[in-house]
Amino acid sequence: MTIGDLTNLGLVNSDSSKSFSVLIVGDGNFSYTCALARQLHALRHERKLPSIRTIATSLDTADELTKMYPGSVEKLAEIRQHNIQVLHNFNATRIESYLDKLGNTNFDRIVFNFPHYAEGGNKRNKIHKHRQLLTQFFKSSVNALAPHGQVWVTLCAGQGGTQAETIVRAFGDTWQVAQCAASANYLLYNVHEAPVDALYQLGYNSVGHRLQEKAFRNQAGLTHVFCRDSIGEVACFPLTWSRDISFWVNAGFNESKFLPVLEKAFGPQVSIEIEKIDEYVSDQGRLAYGYRLSLSSSTMALSKEYVNAKCDEVVEFLDKHIWNDVQA
Repeated sequence: MTIGDLTNLGLVNSDSSKSFSVLIVGDGNFSYTCALARQLHALRHERKLPSIRTIATSLDTADELTKMYPGSVEKLAEIRQHNIQVLHNFNATRIESYLDKLGNTNFDRIVFNFPHYAEGGNKRNKIHKHRQLLTQFFKSSVNALAPHGQVWVTLCAGQGGTQAETIVRAFGDTWQVAQCAASANYLLYNVHEAPVDALYQLGYNSVGHRLQEKAFRNQAGLTHVFCRDSIGEVACFPLTWSRDISFWVNAGFNESKFLPVLEKAFGPQVSIEIEKIDEYVSDQGRLAYGYRLSLSSSTMALSKEYVNAKCDEVVEFLDKHIWNDVQA
């Protein structure tokens, strides 16, 4: 897949006979949409480009937008001249509820730049609210994304929590964007630095600091490109999880019986390593073992929900069958 960056979304080098659709959500003052439109307009004077239909949206109503971001009025007028459709009062966590307004289109790109859970105005929101926002956005986008489409999420430096960060935070202090996306079966295909300087030259200006027309720090921000894990691409940073499980065993138990149970439960796309970490004998003389599972996959969006469900499935199976010979 051709990636490109936020100035072109990887579409300008595509076959000019094709047509593409782009959905931009949460574009606070519409300056990103305006910058993209300017870039594509300039490129059309240089070469033939594919047809690109764009819909740009804001969470705020038209009146709210004008009051908070007066500079948006001029931007909206310009992007409408480029035949870009504008929708206000559009919640990016409920995309499925706007499918009629979106023309029931399957979008080749869904773009969300610098999302932020803004409820409470000046209040600093807890990080789990930002993760919740991302998770809900990813899940809501599924029915609007084309089969081979891409979801682009750009975050400030340090927020994403991937190995691509140049400003590194403790993982627990990040938004864990790849883990949030995995809940919607999205695979992190690419991460690259957002071309902020190039966007500024095209007229982009970030707003939204404390819900005002003030810029926030976005240098070294990263764009995360996701695709469905069902199309066979390989993750740039495979997700990994560690889970501890324990279960009763009998005298005939051995790991050669345990591993096939894990492999059947998690499937062939998941790499599994095990480490025995504990054993326990009950008052009745029953023996239990504790194991730490290390799980990873480069071709599957390994979500927390999937991992937890499969661990429960394994323990339930072993508790029922371990007194007999286990058949995977």
